[in-house]
Amino acid sequence: MTVGLRTRSTCATIVQVYAPTDAAVDSDKDVFYHQLDAVKDSIPSYNMKILMGDFNAQIGPNITGSENVICKKHRGTTPCTRSLKF
Repeated sequence: MTVGLRTRSTCATIVQVYAPTDAAVDSDKDVFYHQLDAVKDSIPSYNMKILMGDFNAQIGPNITGSENVICKKHRGTTPCTRSLKF
């Protein structure tokens, strides 16, 4: 899903995705990433681009450099539901 927003100072485009899992066949994953590239390329270069969604990432026990993002309770197990502040 793609949403375009216009504010007083800028335009932004939000792209929400749900990626195929690692268990999916390679051709499905290739199609997904080709479509994602096409959407990204269609957004004007002056727009702020926000890409969000479920990329089916798995967090392992080595989180060097991400200590302030991944809560200690969930390292290497289930996703964390705590709020993140940017």
